[in-house]
Amino acid sequence: MAEPSPAETILLVEDEPEIRRFIVKVLAVQGYQVLEAHDGTQALALCRQHPGPIHLLLTDVVIPDTSGPELAANIQAFRPQIRFLYISAFDTGLLRQNFGLNARAAFLQKPFDAEDLLKKIHDVLQSQD
Repeated sequence: MAEPSPAETILLVEDEPEIRRFIVKVLAVQGYQVLEAHDGTQALALCRQHPGPIHLLLTDVVIPDTSGPELAANIQAFRPQIRFLYISAFDTGLLRQNFGLNARAAFLQKPFDAEDLLKKIHDVLQSQD
């Protein structure tokens, strides 16, 4: 697997502290810079305050105060180059119906391991939409 560039920054939005810690640990070991948020409001604030690029929004679909797809749309309005990867333990059909998850959206089903997470992130960051 290709090494991430030290310049690659990921905004992680996950309300479950244990899952958030696991993801941060996995990403940090691989050299990613991780901005952590537990809800949409905190994520938007971090996104607005961060001076450099944010390459990927890694967000749970179901988060406090918004949904992952709504958050992605808000962030894309002022960071048009950002890529998205959604995670959830819920069925994708339910997520599409109730939370507006696009059928073509990059998605990783929970639970996942470090290898699956890193491969999916790599694929999303390398994709040529």
